[in-house]
Amino acid sequence: MKMGKNMKSEESTMSNLRELLLQVMNEYGNAITERFAEHPLGTLVRSEIPEKIFKVADVDRDRYVVKGSVGQGNWAKVPWIAIMNKEVTTTTQEGFYLVYLFREDMSKVFLTLAQGVTKTDRDEMERINEDIRAKLDIDEPQIHKNNDYVLGESDKAKKYQESTALFIEYERNHMPSDGQLISD
Repeated sequence: MKMGKNMKSEESTMSNLRELLLQVMNEYGNAITERFAEHPLGTLVRSEIPEKIFKVADVDRDRYVVKGSVGQGNWAKVPWIAIMNKEVTTTTQEGFYLVYLFREDMSKVFLTLAQGVTKTDRDEMERINEDIRAKLDIDEPQIHKNNDYVLGESDKAKKYQESTALFIEYERNHMPSDGQLISD
């Protein structure tokens, strides 16, 4: 459903997390051809989805920050929604955090444990990723302990991929239930 520029989507405020992620994936391609400022899809990613994460995943607002971005002034190639533990970081520029990273072609979204790409060089990033992987005892088959996936061809997409220690892949055509997304 396409929304007017100043209309708040009743559907998105009532939707579950799965439906909101799919809405981004289904509408982003068209949205990036439209005016960036005050676009409803930007509001969805920056405000509505973070608020939904707080509610459905029972995320403690005193311990966590949830932020989303579709770019700053222009549409991002890889929009994201980050869940940050305030004891580790409150910015996506440094530290590590959970983040949904949308593939450039919107065919997939990845839930990742990643780190900020702004203040860390590539070698240090890989060292930190290896350290994180070594310390976590994870045996769930859907969790990949590497960064062997593709977000896209842009420089930012490649940096985000390099910053990933762990990931879970979700395909647009096989998006799991809200319960599974929250469990992951």
